[in-house]
Amino acid sequence: MSEPKPDPKTPPKGAEAAKADAAAKDPKVEAAPDDDGAPPVGGKAKLILAAAGLAVVLAIGGVAYYLISGSQTPPSGETAKAPQKSAAVEFGPVVFHDYPEQLVDLKTGACKSAFLKYQLTVEIPEKDRQRLVDVQARIFDRPQMYLRNQERQDLVGKAGAEKLREELTTIVNGAISPARANSVLFKKFLLQ
Repeated sequence: MSEPKPDPKTPPKGAEAAKADAAAKDPKVEAAPDDDGAPPVGGKAKLILAAAGLAVVLAIGGVAYYLISGSQTPPSGETAKAPQKSAAVEFGPVVFHDYPEQLVDLKTGACKSAFLKYQLTVEIPEKDRQRLVDVQARIFDRPQMYLRNQERQDLVGKAGAEKLREELTTIVNGAISPARANSVLFKKFLLQ
């Protein structure tokens, strides 16, 4: 008669069970090697790996919290101090200078032309308004040239409008240099 094969789901019997119990109770007793011949990972090694994994997760979490919160809390070891006054740049009174509506055809590879109809308002310190009026022809021309090299898909959506706003602010500031515009705002923005 042949001996039945032990079921891997049932605990070991006899001498193997005694050896496994002794290994569990006394760390000095070596456990039996696995099926592949490698000795099993001991309890200390598992504990070290778990602690290292936990430390990595906590470090990543701490960095993420620091970045998301904007580092508003003082670093560890420092006591909370009274809030300091920030160095704010004084622009003086600002004015909003409106430009007439403009229509620009955009770069396209198709027969049907895409166009952008927009109207700008430039926020600028009152003392620099005359400089803005003096170079008004440049401020009409440069955005037109920039926009004619743009495709419709570059300007679609919020991201496209924000990118265009940044570029137009750069163009306006380049035209009125050394004066600086605070921002460029859209009164109209129609993309077809």
